Amino acid sequence: MTWKDDVYVELLRYTEDNESEEFTLGEFYEHAEDRLAAKHPDNDNVRAKIRQLLQRLRDDGQLSFVDDAGTYRLVGLDDGFTSEYGVTEDGVTERTVQTTRYPMPQSVRVEALRRYDKTCLLTDVDLPALLDAAHVVPRSEYPSEVRNPENVMVLNKLHHEAFDRELFTIDTDYRVRVDPSLSTDSELLDGSLMATDGERVSFPASASLDRDLLAERNAGLAWV
Repeated sequence: MTWKDDVYVELLRYTEDNESEEFTLGEFYEHAEDRLAAKHPDNDNVRAKIRQLLQRLRDDGQLSFVDDAGTYRLVGLDDGFTSEYGVTEDGVTERTVQTTRYPMPQSVRVEALRRYDKTCLLTDVDLPALLDAAHVVPRSEYPSEVRNPENVMVLNKLHHEAFDRELFTIDTDYRVRVDPSLSTDSELLDGSLMATDGERVSFPASASLDRDLLAERNAGLAWV
């Protein structure tokens, strides 16, 4: 991901952690400087880079100045509603619910889409409105793993639901494993899921999944 991408994700994280869309430069430094420095170790002046990119985001209309004291506001966020499997966007409101206990952080979705080149891991679906950030182990049971990038992959909505319903999984050798009892007359599922049983998935260079988390998930599947 680029510097600009990383700064934007950190802005989203700030709003989620602090439940506020407004921040001062000092507050954002405290929140994000160490993580951004770790991601970009070749940069010796992280604060200057942050200031530059905040200005660029402001020019792009993603940030605004609230007052002369240097308070920023992140603009253009979603309305607080999420679908069961991801933040809605582009007018897509399918199966929309308001979640409060274990919401999908928007920063997780944005970062995952960029890591996976806005493409489903198993298919060639590349429309963001049809893609979800899918957790290997569920965020309701493993809240500490919600933001772990190696616990998140991008799947289209159909395959995400199939994954959550334990119709298939990915093993620790990164091979697709389909429930042997699964039977379908659907050509779509047969071609995009059943036919991939045993095949190794191909990750983008910027993405991977934690083998221990895959093993943890799969230990609870009776058919594995």
